[in-house]
Amino acid sequence: MGGDYSDNLVLISLTLSTFNNKSHNSCDEKIANRNKKATQRSLFRIELFIYKAMML
Repeated sequence: MGGDYSDNLVLISLTLSTFNNKSHNSCDEKIANRNKKATQRSLFRIELFIYKAMML
């Protein structure tokens, strides 16, 4: 009986740690995607600024 209880705790612990890792990775992915989009917007603005400066 004691072994069954211990096995269940290990299973619950592994399940929770897996869920936490997935949530953490998801947040990291969201931050990375946000930073990538911000970088792309900045590069576009710089290119637009250079283009306008050349047209003057």
